[in-house]
Amino acid sequence: MNTSDLIRAARKQSGLSQQELANRLGVSQAMIGQYERGIRNPKYGTLIRIAEILRINVKELMPEIVFSGELSGNGNHGTFIIQTLDEQVKTNIRMKKAFEEMYAKFHVFFDESLSNKGKMKVIEYARDLSASREYRMPDVEPLDCEDSE
Repeated sequence: MNTSDLIRAARKQSGLSQQELANRLGVSQAMIGQYERGIRNPKYGTLIRIAEILRINVKELMPEIVFSGELSGNGNHGTFIIQTLDEQVKTNIRMKKAFEEMYAKFHVFFDESLSNKGKMKVIEYARDLSASREYRMPDVEPLDCEDSE
């Protein structure tokens, strides 16, 4: 099972509708539907919140990748591992490509479109955003980019 299937199964097991989960999570029912159909992948922080609402461990919403020395039987376990890894590799490649494209656009914008004053303002905004838990990745410290002399 992939994450979308695990979310759907856990939600149904808990007896919640998509709308009820959406209300508790603070998103639309359509968003829950997209998570469950695999159209969108929830961020890790969102997965944690879903798990808390469903009263389960967040690991239950993530496909397990188990490496063992024995892949016996009909080989389904090994196939599952390979499919899960393949999904993760494809996702990582898509994310890397999207990040590289975004970075290239930002680099051109930052270097060619902004004055030094504008560049300093972007850095200031980044520092302010990183100070807010709302915009910062879990377990990441705020950005510290003070000028060092």
